[in-house]
Amino acid sequence: MKLSASRMALARLCLYWTRDDVQWPEQTTSPAAEIGTWYHAVCAWIIGTALGLLPEGTPIPEPPECLSDASELTPRDDANTLLAELDEPAGEIGRAEIRTEVAYVYGPNGTRFVGFDVGREYGELADGEIPGTADVVVLWPSESLAIVVDWKSGQRTDPAKENAQLALLALMVSEHHGVDTVEVQLRYADGWVDRHTYDAFGLVDVKDEVDSLIRRAGQDPKPVEGLYCTGRYCPIRATCPRTVEALPDGAALVLSSSPAITGPDHAASLWHRAEAAQSLLDSVVTAVKAYVDTNGPLALGDGKELACVDETRESIEASTIQAVYEPVAQWVSADRFAQCISVSVPKGALEKAVKEGAERGRKTDVWDAAIEALRVAGRLKSRTITRHRVRKAKEQAA
Repeated sequence: MKLSASRMALARLCLYWTRDDVQWPEQTTSPAAEIGTWYHAVCAWIIGTALGLLPEGTPIPEPPECLSDASELTPRDDANTLLAELDEPAGEIGRAEIRTEVAYVYGPNGTRFVGFDVGREYGELADGEIPGTADVVVLWPSESLAIVVDWKSGQRTDPAKENAQLALLALMVSEHHGVDTVEVQLRYADGWVDRHTYDAFGLVDVKDEVDSLIRRAGQDPKPVEGLYCTGRYCPIRATCPRTVEALPDGAALVLSSSPAITGPDHAASLWHRAEAAQSLLDSVVTAVKAYVDTNGPLALGDGKELACVDETRESIEASTIQAVYEPVAQWVSADRFAQCISVSVPKGALEKAVKEGAERGRKTDVWDAAIEALRVAGRLKSRTITRHRVRKAKEQAA
């Protein structure tokens, strides 16, 4: 069985990928995943250092090469904010026990503790066992209370109240440590915290759902087609029968004239199949590029080849327009130079600069005010484009 806490949201929708006889294609690590791993490691280092849980002199984790802009990623602030919050109730219910990267395994015989900072090395798992690691576990044993924290460096995920991963981790913490109340927290890099509290009755409901998933996963589940095939990071989306079956239809949509849409259900089905086909093609392209990276240029016929090459592009940079004009003044007049340039300020660079000077928690509000000031001053140029994209429920209501 391949169930894990991090994939419980997908398990609620389809269990085919958990079968032992289903082979997973090679899994690749995206830049976003690398950044997330670094973010979690820094938060764990900060808390571990503050509480004396790490050997003296343990260095802070180095950021990955793919991290080009960490202006909105503030793990030091986020971890220290959590520590400050946990100090507040100390006078009322006593100081908490805090640990990071706590690994458990849930199964038919209850929850067992695995260790700290084990990564994915959970040891041998028995049938029906599910591993999971909590980023932070905070315990007040005398009050039968715990908090489970999940750091989030990227986009919003399922709300804490509906988050299947946190629900299972809450159950693990409750069973192993013998607490009746578990608060789960999603702590995002922008400072927003989403909370939900499970009482004893809520934890019973979680246990019933998890046990049901374990039973169903052991009954040779069939693939279930849905939009989550591309939206839930399914590990077998490139080889799943439902995805592969969609490829001919997806290709036909591109190579032939538009199909006659018979109704909304038909249109939605075609949209899903096109997404599934694109997901499959993206996986193929990624695999071929990885092959080229390892084995060198790939001959494609007709004198063409696919290769990994370094391209250097130059751009003109200077602190003032005059600094650019002076070196070329002998070839172009000042008037003609003024005609061929326009002052353009990268919006992303300005946003970064504005937010750097804003208080934590008000960065977005300050940036919105700055944009409005530019709009009033007539310094914004806008253009409208028409395109098709998938909108979330909250966007439809706006």
